[in-house]
Amino acid sequence: MEAEQANEDALTYLTMGSDIKLRGGFESSCPVLNQLQTMVQRSDLSNFFYFPTDCPQREKNGWTGDAAVSAEQMMLNFDAANSLEVWLDNVRLAQGADGEIPGIVPTDTWGFFQFGPVWDSVSVMLPYNIYRFKGDKKVIRDNASMMIRYLHFQRKWQDKDGLLNYGLGDWCAPFRINGNEFISPRRFTSSAFMVWVAQRAAELFDIIGQHAEASYARSLAEELKANIRKHMIDFDTMTVIGNCQTSQALAMYAGIFNDDDEYEEAVRRLMQIIKEDKEINTCGVIGLRFIYHVLADIGEADMAYKLITSTEHSCYGAWVKAGATTMWESFPYEDGRKMNSQNHHFLGDVSNFFISDIVGIRPNPNLNDIAEFEIAPHFVSNLDYARAYFESDFGKLEAEWIRENGDIILDVSIPDGMHGCLKLSDNFKSDFDNKVLNGGRYGIKITEV
Repeated sequence: MEAEQANEDALTYLTMGSDIKLRGGFESSCPVLNQLQTMVQRSDLSNFFYFPTDCPQREKNGWTGDAAVSAEQMMLNFDAANSLEVWLDNVRLAQGADGEIPGIVPTDTWGFFQFGPVWDSVSVMLPYNIYRFKGDKKVIRDNASMMIRYLHFQRKWQDKDGLLNYGLGDWCAPFRINGNEFISPRRFTSSAFMVWVAQRAAELFDIIGQHAEASYARSLAEELKANIRKHMIDFDTMTVIGNCQTSQALAMYAGIFNDDDEYEEAVRRLMQIIKEDKEINTCGVIGLRFIYHVLADIGEADMAYKLITSTEHSCYGAWVKAGATTMWESFPYEDGRKMNSQNHHFLGDVSNFFISDIVGIRPNPNLNDIAEFEIAPHFVSNLDYARAYFESDFGKLEAEWIRENGDIILDVSIPDGMHGCLKLSDNFKSDFDNKVLNGGRYGIKITEV
């Protein structure tokens, strides 16, 4: 082909995937965030052929860990509940006699490779998120037996200290130690992640009245938490083993710290670690699932924005700078090694941060009413505006905030039949604090204090 022949008519391509409908979206004044949101949705859709796969051009496998960490963002962006429920039928059928969940569904024998709690947690996190967004208890009842069998399976993997030391760990972390070990020890990430998963399982069991199973799930979570505190926390500095972003953020998100004093010191240590890391990302798939939400919760959404948009090789901004149009499997390697895939969805929870933290749309936040919502925005100082929407069963829930004359104007559109509230961080106030928001449109002036 001659150079002059290379025009837009020279190539035809097909966009393929299951017919899952777009349900949510995000836009802001930052082109990097906007491109990342587009990339997440493209990777979700192109990797969804009846069930979520890991890459459409290479393996095309139903990796359970990918689905587990993507479940929330995928449900915010697409109406995928029915398809995911059908896939869960296959996850149940694939479960081993001892309760093990394979890392791939459907699978041949190599899917049973002890991939670890992040991958296995699909047995809990998919029912959890499907129920949260759909509100039908059937998905919990259908999968309750699988969940309790899986929780019992965890007991078999506890070591002499009562901790879990198996699985892939903080997969795709951009930095390692001792040649090939992740900075956050696998023994910690598997144990702490399981604390979080068991807590979610307990909530689901209680919803369907299986209180004995809920008690078992909570006891497992509390036992693992106690053992983590005994063996993996330096209480003089509230530093978690590994001394890294993933360890500190996961411990905070999973509730490993017991009181406000411990948590405040853990916050201080997390921010110190990020400064020591020169304000770039050091997390893999586990840390990235939690750290931005943790930073928003502690009033550090600006730092989350900086970690995301940086163009250093271990940050999402490097993908955008390189011209990425879909989500990559990992961050560029410093030594120039080739990445195997440039179309994965499993690092896509960043979209969840955009929708549920920057704009603050949070459907069914208390897991008991799909008509309920929270608007809990975080006003990133580098953004002039941010907007998002979510197509609920009642209609489109929309929110947008914009900076105007030193204040922030929040516009919220609520479909009839929904109800919720505005939740602002301590340094902002409005006349709508602690007031119920019902169907209608609201223009809310927000002032920094």
